Amino acid sequence: MKNLYFSLLLSSLVFSSCKKILSDKEPCELKQIVLTTNSPVIVGWPIKILTPLSSVGKFNWVGPNGNITFPQNYEQNNVEILNSSFSDSGTYKLEYTTPEGCLTYRNFVDIKIIPAPLPTCQVPNNTSTSNIVNVGSDTYTNFSFTNNVISAYPYTSSSENAMTFRFRGSLSPKPGVYKTTQNIYSIANDNQVSCNINKFPAYNFTALDGQDVYVNKINGKLQLAFCNVQFSNPIGSTVIKISTKITQP
Repeated sequence: MKNLYFSLLLSSLVFSSCKKILSDKEPCELKQIVLTTNSPVIVGWPIKILTPLSSVGKFNWVGPNGNITFPQNYEQNNVEILNSSFSDSGTYKLEYTTPEGCLTYRNFVDIKIIPAPLPTCQVPNNTSTSNIVNVGSDTYTNFSFTNNVISAYPYTSSSENAMTFRFRGSLSPKPGVYKTTQNIYSIANDNQVSCNINKFPAYNFTALDGQDVYVNKINGKLQLAFCNVQFSNPIGSTVIKISTKITQP
């Protein structure tokens, strides 16, 4: 009888202890997390989705093409898809689980993939227009499309008034909208381009920072264009504004 009483007492204590431990454990609280993106993304450029979380815990990302996998030792709190395609348009969902197994955060975001936009002005092909005489007002008859450096020449036997674009890296630029930089020989970012015009005897007119240059492929040929881009003026005080459209022959 005593053994039975002792067993019942022990079972009661164990049950009460388990119940207390379970009741003391805080329930998981599911919250929304802020997802920051670079959408809309021009096709071929990277998709980026950023979270404020560290890489501790489990990140489950699902995109329009299914689960997103990461290279080994990759920080999974953020997503970067390097070469986007139109099939990457759609909804991206994140669920975050703590190391203790608590589903804590969940949210989704839409990514839109768009074609490279066309320039906002109409300029005859292989010409440039300018608000001043003799700088950036030319018809181009000779071209050099060499990897990341593209030049257009008004004359076949001289570099006078040549317009030259330089992109980062060593490859031809992909379609997109680039921002001008005055660092002619040191392009810091993939979306930057320098543009300068050489003028005898040693003048260099350079596109000022932060203006749009449109790169497209038309019938398989590269086309570069910009509208009313301001250039430095080493020989005067007039603000120079030039528009152009140059197409690969």
